[in-house]
Amino acid sequence: MLKKAPCLFGSAIVFGLLFAIGGVLLLIGVPLDRIINDQVISQDFLGYVRDENGTEVPNAMTQSWLHPPYSFQLNIWMFNVTNVDGILKRFEKPNLQQIGPFVFE
Repeated sequence: MLKKAPCLFGSAIVFGLLFAIGGVLLLIGVPLDRIINDQVISQDFLGYVRDENGTEVPNAMTQSWLHPPYSFQLNIWMFNVTNVDGILKRFEKPNLQQIGPFVFE
């Protein structure tokens, strides 16, 4: 029974130190979180700003989002099944007719 007491005492000290270190890190982490949030908010964002005349114009980030420096093209191919009855009734292999590409820029 006496041999368990030092083990329990040592465990209590280790856990106490871990909780103390965790508490200090938590207190340091709260201001660190505010600093990080302030830095993120101060960076560029999508939106509009007012110019000298008072009109709203897109900011630089919104301009680069509206008009990216690369071209975007979407190609879509569709397929038409020409022997639907054969597939449903006789388990035939489907005959497909390719339609497309439909190009969107």
